[in-house]
Amino acid sequence: MKKIFSKKYLFRNCLLITAILSVAVHFIGERNIGNWIFGFSQLSFGLILVTAFGTAIALGLKDDKIKWLYPILSAMFIYLLPPLLSIDQIGFGYFMYYLVFGALLFFAASLITALLGVIIGSAIAWVRRKRKKFQIIKTITQIREHITAAKRDGKSIGFVPTMGALHEGHLSLIRKSAAENDITVVSIFVNPTQFAANEDLDKYPRTLERDCELSKNTGATVIFAPTIEEMYGRRTESSAPTHCTYVDVESLTQGLCGKSRSTHFRGVTTVVAKLFNIVSPDRAYFGQKDAQQLAVITKMAADLNMPVKIIPCETVREPDGLAMSSRNAYLSPAEREQAIVLYQSLTAAKELISAGERNAATVKGKIISILNSKNLAIIDYVEIVDFETFCEAETIVPPTLIALAVKFGNTRLIDNVIIL
Repeated sequence: MKKIFSKKYLFRNCLLITAILSVAVHFIGERNIGNWIFGFSQLSFGLILVTAFGTAIALGLKDDKIKWLYPILSAMFIYLLPPLLSIDQIGFGYFMYYLVFGALLFFAASLITALLGVIIGSAIAWVRRKRKKFQIIKTITQIREHITAAKRDGKSIGFVPTMGALHEGHLSLIRKSAAENDITVVSIFVNPTQFAANEDLDKYPRTLERDCELSKNTGATVIFAPTIEEMYGRRTESSAPTHCTYVDVESLTQGLCGKSRSTHFRGVTTVVAKLFNIVSPDRAYFGQKDAQQLAVITKMAADLNMPVKIIPCETVREPDGLAMSSRNAYLSPAEREQAIVLYQSLTAAKELISAGERNAATVKGKIISILNSKNLAIIDYVEIVDFETFCEAETIVPPTLIALAVKFGNTRLIDNVIIL
């Protein structure tokens, strides 16, 4: 019985059952053809309207798990089979009249029903969004209890890990997650293990109240904002850390940002692995601005068989092209004005490649010359690498990553373009 009504077999079995019933009724009720045709017309008409209404509500709710379209062709089959089997008695002319009139009637009724369904579905979705209880959770125990209860109810979990100081780039990830999942968890945690001793951990902006408000208004349902002690344990009296386990992804972390920030990616992969273990998301969302980070996390999740799908999202930029970053706030007015040179140099590289240039050294030289035209720009690196292996590329063959890091004063900015 389960197989008869399962999604996999539903359409086939609807047609089969309809055919059997139609043939049976045709031979049993041959003397009362009019009533037979009328009865099946009513049945198919009702089935189509229910299907249209259900489909429209599903569209309004943006719920791709609801499969209402299966019975639609079966309904048309129910509608057309009786007169087709009786065409020798009712005549071809009446059959065509029945077909055209019925098609027009069904189309009009389905359209009106579908529009009504979209309105109702959208209204239900709006009410659901408004009724979602927004929570700020600060302990691992509480977030696990919340996620366990949600998964018990069959809800999907989207996850956006951040260090706070949210901007439009972060918000675009939250919106995408909210559109694709029942629950969106946003973590706000300034992770100390990805900062070196001479980096900006202490002055990294911490704006939890503002970040929570932005997340809530963008579609997040849960903020996970743990303390350092909650994530890594308390230090002992001798100041030795109680946390001794780290995650390293080799090869992909050796170049680019890993060359000048040797401990950075170990900190990133460790905290993300911990967060994946705590939140247990179905999907996790990362921006392509941090292309190396995205590749490293994707590799980590695959190598460790983590049950999470990594969703890459396009870089969000300021109107003048500068990639959005929490560190942009550190820039002085003069530095901010010159910082757009990162985007300008990458754009020039893309244009050069579009014109037919494939020599990586030539493209790299073009980028460096544009960056050096700004007196406040100090180049950390400009690299052209194979996007899958992160090995240096001599010839530009898709997929290729062109990545750069540039300092303005004490502020280090990164950007990239992927040649596909």
